[in-house]
Amino acid sequence: SEKVVVVGATQKAQRIITDNRYRDEMRILGVFDDRLERAPEAIGDVPLLGSLDDLMVWDRLPEIDRIIVTVSSDARVRVRELIDKLRILPNRIMLVLDLAEFNVEDEHITRIGEAPAAYVSGQKADLQRAWVKRITDLIFGTLLLIGFAPIILICAILIKLEDGGPVFFRQLRQGFNNEVISVWKLRSMRPDENAAKRIESQTHINDPRVTRIGKFIRATSIDELPQLFNVLKGDMSLVGPRPHALGMTAESTIVHDIVADYAHRHRAKPGLTGWAQINGSRGPMHTQAEVRNRVRLDMEYLQRSSFLLDIYIMLMTAPCLLGDRKVNR
Repeated sequence: SEKVVVVGATQKAQRIITDNRYRDEMRILGVFDDRLERAPEAIGDVPLLGSLDDLMVWDRLPEIDRIIVTVSSDARVRVRELIDKLRILPNRIMLVLDLAEFNVEDEHITRIGEAPAAYVSGQKADLQRAWVKRITDLIFGTLLLIGFAPIILICAILIKLEDGGPVFFRQLRQGFNNEVISVWKLRSMRPDENAAKRIESQTHINDPRVTRIGKFIRATSIDELPQLFNVLKGDMSLVGPRPHALGMTAESTIVHDIVADYAHRHRAKPGLTGWAQINGSRGPMHTQAEVRNRVRLDMEYLQRSSFLLDIYIMLMTAPCLLGDRKVNR
């Protein structure tokens, strides 16, 4: 069952929660309301967890599949304010509609129990597509890991011989639904404990932090191959938006403040490669224009995502990476 939270301690929320006891279609973890002084401590067995601001920083938010807004859609100003605030999240957002005897025909309209609802951000999950993508990741990920194992081993030995430091580098990055994941890489820079938790500055041309073997494995993207372990674990996919490091900036601005829809790229698992990467947007992003272009390409992928597109991207990755020496990595 999908994990859900409800925004709005209303009568509609009461009906949905009561109806779900019998249907058991979803796991409702809590209720949030921007008017706490009017809200009860709980609705049935579902607790009131706080205000909308509390929801935005809730540590369990990455687990949530859907956010259901039960505020009356007739209260247009309040609904618009709620949706505008929630829209920056990657989670799917649904608005319960005030329509009696509603005939669900439009593809963007669905039901929550007996109540008609509309997707106002995101869209209905395609479980068949998710299973196909996961099976593809497991099969191709295993084959690629076996095939590239000798290259990873040779590079690991060279890294160890160069400065005696650790072979692998794990960095905290943003994954599906903004969940923080630990991403594996072959170490290409001087050891830095702080860089594993939060990026201080992106790499640049002739960066003194990059080692000699690091220059080669970064230019050929060999340093990214250990992320096949992330793919097999399920944190990542072979194809998807690239995971970005926590605290990444461009022109001294946090990247998620540059593009309003930045978090929407996290509606899919991050990928080892992606649509943006085969279209020239890879490596560090130093300008706000580069951030906007990366997000635009990532959103194009999410809208067009399919099995055949994934295969095409995987086939085009090597020629694009090896054929372009202009992008600094």
